[in-house]
Amino acid sequence: MYMIFIAICLRNIVHVHDLNLPVCEQPKEEGTCRGYFPRWFYNRGNDRCEQFIYGGCQGNDNNFNTKEACVTRCPSRASSNVILPVSGKWGYLFLF
Repeated sequence: MYMIFIAICLRNIVHVHDLNLPVCEQPKEEGTCRGYFPRWFYNRGNDRCEQFIYGGCQGNDNNFNTKEACVTRCPSRASSNVILPVSGKWGYLFLF
């Protein structure tokens, strides 16, 4: 019984730690319930928003209703539109 209590406490600490991360750095969290809610999350490893099934409870902030909301909050790190200061035209800045 004592070990179960410790396991539950440790699991809750991990969830609190995830919430301290910026939204786009949080892992995909499907939640513990058995609902079926298609959602989007930002996958840092692939540097893009991907769809997943959210169970409906718990989870974290890396959970968006639409792909557009995900992309807006977590734009790709590979490139982003910037205004070039010399010419004033649009271009791409590649971040490594």
